[in-house]
Amino acid sequence: MRSPKTPTVCGTKRFVDLRGARLDGLRPSLSCRPATTRRGQRRGAPRGGESCRPPCANGAMTPEIRTSIDGVRLALALAVITCAVATSTAAAALSPPIIREPWTPLPCPAHAVSTVDLEGCLEKAIRRTDRQIDARVAKIFHRLRSSSDRRAFVRGERSWLQYRRSSCSAEASVYHGGSAEPVAFLTCEKRRNAGTSPTFKTWSESSARVDHRAVAENFGPP
Repeated sequence: MRSPKTPTVCGTKRFVDLRGARLDGLRPSLSCRPATTRRGQRRGAPRGGESCRPPCANGAMTPEIRTSIDGVRLALALAVITCAVATSTAAAALSPPIIREPWTPLPCPAHAVSTVDLEGCLEKAIRRTDRQIDARVAKIFHRLRSSSDRRAFVRGERSWLQYRRSSCSAEASVYHGGSAEPVAFLTCEKRRNAGTSPTFKTWSESSARVDHRAVAENFGPP
């Protein structure tokens, strides 16, 4: 009498294939696990004509595995985005500050007559001095060697810009609601920009006069 064939565990091949590349320790569950007795007789066979099939029939993924893969992809995407944002933020913090005016410049005619013409010419002058300040700030920034000094310098320049705008806004408020208010505000900002020139010149000259060799001999290298 020929003994019945020893049944194979359904889905074994699929299980082995996925086991080597499983995510988060997940393994596909088997829809049935027929076993054999000592005599080779089958035990625990499916009932009611149920077939013994692997959970991933025709190569399709189970919902659990697909959910796990989607979760890993999302986590990797978030990690890349976070790293990129952190890198760009750090780079921006260590770059020379640049003045960006919140207004759109008006045209400046050759002969200013109205208050709008005066605004346009004042804005033109402010933008010109802004670029001059940016150039001097960049020179000072690149002379600073440590990151902490550069960050402190950037914070100081941003504080000065906030002071310029706030103080000029307060000064022009005496003409609140009138056509002279924007002219007074821009005139103040132009004056504030011009006042920074002596400060930058003094800083650059004093830095150039420093005997770095003597400083290094007495206090160590910078």
